[in-house]
Amino acid sequence: MSTRTRHSRATIHEQYRFEKNTDNNAEALTDCRRKRCIISYPCNSNPDPEIHERMRLHMNIKYLNLFRNTSPGTIRFPMLILMAVLLTFASTLTQAKGQSETSDNVPLTVGEPAPEFEAMTDEGEMWRSSDHEGGILVVFFFPAAMTGGCTAQACSFRDNRSQLVDMGAEVVGISGDQTRNLQIFRRTNNLNFPLLSDADGSIARAFGVPVRDGGTITREVDGEQVELTRNVTTARWTFIIGEDGNIAYIDTEVQAAVDSEAVLAALREMTGYGPPEQD
Repeated sequence: MSTRTRHSRATIHEQYRFEKNTDNNAEALTDCRRKRCIISYPCNSNPDPEIHERMRLHMNIKYLNLFRNTSPGTIRFPMLILMAVLLTFASTLTQAKGQSETSDNVPLTVGEPAPEFEAMTDEGEMWRSSDHEGGILVVFFFPAAMTGGCTAQACSFRDNRSQLVDMGAEVVGISGDQTRNLQIFRRTNNLNFPLLSDADGSIARAFGVPVRDGGTITREVDGEQVELTRNVTTARWTFIIGEDGNIAYIDTEVQAAVDSEAVLAALREMTGYGPPEQD
């Protein structure tokens, strides 16, 4: 007997088994067609496409019934565990993201005592707010050194520093940049006030300033490409701490290029200091 004949008889036998059990398998056949099962049967030796299709459906019904006959607990219990693990993981990621962006910050309000803080300056020295009590202190938080908006903001304070000093105010800029970045930033723009590295964002959080993840930018410095990495990125907020140590002014919607002018206007209102009257 040839191989072809054996295959043909086997195919006809399977077809007979399929037709014989059609009534019993009607529901399974409907499910199989609806789910578009793709398990195939090796009956390629038979050229009749109708028989081939019947056999394909027949084999799919076998697999479908095998799945149905499996104990529901055997399948559902592991699936429930997997779903619980995935939901827990997703919840943890959501909470971590929320903490990294907001850090449960509670914004300060005007009249509240300003938090004490200390940090390394761009020159590698420790700067402490307690050393500057009794005077007016302007504190501006900026997102990243050597970026357009932050450069415009810092340069505006540089250009108006003499007026600020005349009003008895000191200026300090704070960001999540590493001290090396701040050295480059200050030197490149000839800044005339200290810059503090708030590498972990703790000072920003103490002031209620939103903090998010840091990053790395590349800038050309002295003809070379330099990577500047910051640990965190703070929002652009500006504060004035009065002589009494309390918050006297808060700007949470800073316009970078004119920030120093807004601060000067606030100081004039606070101190009554203004330009000499014209005759």
